[in-house]
Amino acid sequence: MTFGIIRYEGEEGPRLGVQADGVVADAVGALAPLLGGTPSMQAVLDWWDEALPLLERLADDVLSGRVHGEPVTSVRLLSPLPRPVNLFCAFANYTDHMREMGGEPADKSVEDPFLFMVPVTAVTDPGAPIILPPGMDRTDWEGELAAVIGRDGRDLGPDQALSCVAGYTIVHDVSIRGGARRGANGGRPDFVASKGRSGFKPMGPAIVPARFIPDPQALAIRTWVNGVLKQDSSTARMIFTAAEQVSFLSRIIGLTPGDVIATGTPAGVGMPRGEFLKAGDTVEIEIEGIGRLRNPVVQQVAVPT
Repeated sequence: MTFGIIRYEGEEGPRLGVQADGVVADAVGALAPLLGGTPSMQAVLDWWDEALPLLERLADDVLSGRVHGEPVTSVRLLSPLPRPVNLFCAFANYTDHMREMGGEPADKSVEDPFLFMVPVTAVTDPGAPIILPPGMDRTDWEGELAAVIGRDGRDLGPDQALSCVAGYTIVHDVSIRGGARRGANGGRPDFVASKGRSGFKPMGPAIVPARFIPDPQALAIRTWVNGVLKQDSSTARMIFTAAEQVSFLSRIIGLTPGDVIATGTPAGVGMPRGEFLKAGDTVEIEIEGIGRLRNPVVQQVAVPT
C-alpha cells in the first residue's frame, strides 16, 4: 500500500486528504480523534507518530473500496506544506550537475554539505504560475527531492538521520542565473534575490511517507520543459546523501517537525546550454514514487516607477 498526503481546495477552503491509486479521500474525519477541527499539515507533522496510523487506515479503506473518494484529477491540489518551519536548499550537490556547470564535485573527506535557507514565503502550489520578474531573463529550472521532517532531530549521525524524516516531496528550486549578484560579496549569487522570491519554490504534489521510500538514493528524477525532457538522472548521483544532509543540519542547528530540506538538482538545467524559462512555458518534475509537479510560467508586469 502506497499513498501520499495532500492538501487540496475544498468547498470551504483547504482540506487534508490521502491520495491512493489516483483517488483522493478527505482525511479530516480520520484525523479528528487526534487533532480535531480542520487540522493543518503542520499539526500532522507535529503529531506524526500518532497521525500516520490514522492516515494509513484511511488509505487502506480507499484501496479496499470501503471509502469512496474522488479522482485526483478533479481536485485542485495545494502545496502539501504551505509554510514550512524552515526551508533549506542544497547547493551544487550532484556530480553530473557540478560537471555540466564546469566545476568538480565536492571532496566529502574535507568538505561539508553546502546548505542555505530561503524564505518560506517562496513556497507555492502545484499548478500555480511561476512569475518571472521584469528584467530577469535568465531564470532556470531545478527539480529536487525534498525531505520533510516529522520528528525532532539533534546530533544525529548519517545512520540515524532518516529516522526524523516523515516523508518526501518534490520542490522546484526556481533560480535566477543573472541579475541577482552583488559586487560587495565578490559577485557571488544572492540566494534571497535569485532563489527566494515569492512563488519560486513550487512544492508537491504530495508528501509520501518515508516508509514507502526505503532508499532516497535510488529514485529516478526527471524534468520536462514544454514536454521536452531536460533532466534525466538519479538521486544516486547526489554528492552528499539525504541522510548526510539531514545529519549535518541536525548537528549544527537541529531539526524540527515542519522543516523541509531540498536536496539539490541533477544535470540538465538550462544555463550550460543558454536555455532559460520564458512566459508560456510549462515545467513538469517527476520523482519516482512521489508523483509529478507541474507549473506554468508567466511574466510579471513591470510596475511603472
